[in-house]
Amino acid sequence: RPYVIVMIGINGVGKSTSLAKIAYYLQSNQCNPLLAACDTFRSGAVEQLSVHASCLNLPLYHQGYAKDPSAVAKAAINKATEDG
Repeated sequence: RPYVIVMIGINGVGKSTSLAKIAYYLQSNQCNPLLAACDTFRSGAVEQLSVHASCLNLPLYHQGYAKDPSAVAKAAINKATEDG
């Protein structure tokens, strides 16, 4: 069963960077993080998280833009559950 961490904050406070740091820490401690791009409103949000995921060699779950963020989050949790 996956452990879920939700990052919440106003624009420009460093959520994506902090998420990448947490993901790196988890990866360094033998965990298998899956990043989920649930910010489906802000232009460039998926690409920004994609860069972090690529640099860390981590999987990124996304469904693009103009989607329901909670549905994306639920689908990402289901994906993480399936993948173990």
